[in-house]
Amino acid sequence: MNIRPFFLVLIILFLASGTTRAEQVLHLRAPSLTEGSHAYYHELMVKAFAVEGIELRIDPVQNPPKARLAMMLTKGELAITWMVQSAERDKSFVPVMPPLTNGMVGQRVLMIRPQDQALFDKVRTLDDLRRLGLRAGMGRDWAEQDIWQRNGLPFTNPSGDWRRLFDMLAVGGRDVDYIPRALSEILIEAPAHPDLGVEKNLLLVYDRDVRFYLSPLAAHLAPVLERGLRKLREDGAQERLLEKHFGRARSIMEVDKRTILHLADGEETVN
Repeated sequence: MNIRPFFLVLIILFLASGTTRAEQVLHLRAPSLTEGSHAYYHELMVKAFAVEGIELRIDPVQNPPKARLAMMLTKGELAITWMVQSAERDKSFVPVMPPLTNGMVGQRVLMIRPQDQALFDKVRTLDDLRRLGLRAGMGRDWAEQDIWQRNGLPFTNPSGDWRRLFDMLAVGGRDVDYIPRALSEILIEAPAHPDLGVEKNLLLVYDRDVRFYLSPLAAHLAPVLERGLRKLREDGAQERLLEKHFGRARSIMEVDKRTILHLADGEETVN
C-alpha cells in the first residue's frame, strides 16, 4: 500500500488479533514547543486515551509555525493540535467538544511596557479601555481578533511570526500597546521578555476555550477522545491537571483581586 510519509501520524498498532483494548498503542503527531506550553495538553490527551484503554505515544513535531498549523492539520502532517475554539475551525477540522481549560484561556492578562502601567491604572470598565484607544497586538490567525472587533477594541495583526509582537511592543511606536495573554501562557512568556511587564490590575474575560482539533485523516478518533475527556472532567482529573500545570500562574497573577472586564463573544460554543 502506498502511504505518504506524513501519514505516519495515524498508526494504530494492534499487537495481535486477540488484543485487549488495554494493549492498543496509538501514535499521533502533535506539536511540541520549546517553552513547554504543550505539556498540559500532551498529558491530558494521554490520560484521556488511557481511560479508554489505549496507550498513546506522542510523536512530537518541534515548534511548528503557528501560521502553518491549519495547513499541517489538513494535510495530516499533524494528527492533532489544540486551538482556541472558533466556528471556522469547527468547520475546517474535526473538533473534540469538551473544553480543555475550564475557561482559563478566556481569562487574559496583558503584557505591557512597564512605563505604561499608569495608563491602565485608570481603567475600571470596558468603556475606559475603549476610550484609551490602545491597540492590542495579535497574530493574524488568532481567533480572538473577532472578539476584540466585536467589543470595539482596536488591534494590530502584522504578518509573519506572531512572536515579533513582543519586540514591536517593547520598542514602542509600532501600533502595539499591549498583548493579551492567557494565564496558561503568561508565566512562560514574561520571564523571556524582561523589558516588558505584566499589567497589574485587569483581567479581560470572554466565553471561549481551547479544544482539541483532529486532522480529517484522524476523524475516527474523535468519539474515543471525547469519551475519555468527559470521564476526566467528571472525576476531577482534568481540574487536578490544570492545578498541576497552571495553579502557580493563577496564584501569582492574583486573579481574584483583579478588575474583571467582560468581553462579549457572539460565537456559540458546544461543551
